[in-house]
Amino acid sequence: MYFSDKSIASDPRNHCIPIYDVFPVPDSEMDLIVMPVLRPFENPQFDTVGEVIAFIQQLFEGIQFMHEHLVAHGDCTEMNIMMDGSRMYPKGWNTLDPWQARDDPFRVAKRAGFRMQFWPKYYLIDFGLSHMYSSKSTVPPLERILRGGDKSAPEHAPKYKRANPFSTDIYYIGNLIRENFTERRNSSLCKRFSFLKPLVDSMVQDDPVKRPTIDDVVMQFDAVVRKNRRHLKFRAAACDLQHYQFTDQIPALFRRFTKYFVMRRSLPVLPHPERHLSPELTWMYSGPPTKYPEGQERPMFLYIHDLDDDT
Repeated sequence: MYFSDKSIASDPRNHCIPIYDVFPVPDSEMDLIVMPVLRPFENPQFDTVGEVIAFIQQLFEGIQFMHEHLVAHGDCTEMNIMMDGSRMYPKGWNTLDPWQARDDPFRVAKRAGFRMQFWPKYYLIDFGLSHMYSSKSTVPPLERILRGGDKSAPEHAPKYKRANPFSTDIYYIGNLIRENFTERRNSSLCKRFSFLKPLVDSMVQDDPVKRPTIDDVVMQFDAVVRKNRRHLKFRAAACDLQHYQFTDQIPALFRRFTKYFVMRRSLPVLPHPERHLSPELTWMYSGPPTKYPEGQERPMFLYIHDLDDDT
């Protein structure tokens, strides 16, 4: 509920899924939570390079906003990043199968156009592994390892029992970009995102301490996009046809011929980024990644079960 508070929810940099209401279930300890209906971030597939750039910018912005508020997501992986597709699919879709029409499972959900016609907002969901810290400690936070959707983080190897969740967030979003864009399997279009590779490589380094802070990521991403802006073809295809849903392959081919006539920007107006982590928050990323300095104690956090017991 923290990021749904009115004072925070209205911030455009907040990409945490909003909670509209909560209803207690009678004779139960459970609650019903009302949230918007969203689609997976890559459903449908991205049509253009510019659409991918806009997605990555929002992803970085959302994680920066969380870290600024001393919250590590803990599972910002592929399954937990969603898209508001309400403008792209004005008649809705089947919540169990986004490709189906909302009122008829035998029809395909009707799509109104490109992302670059509507520029959707992307959201982070599922905060079950998140940690929120209560103080600006000078000790790097280390938590018992809980593996989420991406189990490839080097610091989650069996020999380690604890890791810094803020540095792992950086790995997660870097690895997501690597696997979906810069080094996507069976893709001939990875070269169109090669300009992002140095940044991504720095985000997925084996040593968590060597990874950039989210402020560094945001600033470097903006710099590399603006540096290459004249050379990048933002309306160029971002995805091979073979990666589209079968029913969307012919429409995707048609969109490749019509996108140049769409009277919208091929890239949204990207806000000029700023560093939002105060200097004293550098503790979130610094220090030994897998054990506490001698004599130091684990910092307190506001919620999530206490996991001090290693058994």
